[in-house]
Amino acid sequence: MIQEDKLSDGEMELIWSATKRGDLEGKLTILKTFKEISKSLKPKHIKTLLENIYSSTGYDLINEEIDVCN
Repeated sequence: MIQEDKLSDGEMELIWSATKRGDLEGKLTILKTFKEISKSLKPKHIKTLLENIYSSTGYDLINEEIDVCN
C-alpha cells in the first residue's frame, strides 16, 4: 500500500494511535515495522509520523519511537 501510495493520512493516524494504547509489546511491534519500511515511506507519511512523535510529551516517548526517525 505504501509503495503504491494507497495509504491515507487517516490510516497512518490509525496505525499511530495503536501505539498509544494497549501493551508495550504491541507498540514495539508497530514501531519496529515502521522502522523496517521507513525507506519506502512517502514524504507525507514521514511528515505524519514526525508530527505525531513531536507532539508526544517527553514522558510518553520511548527510544524506539525516536529510532523510527533514524
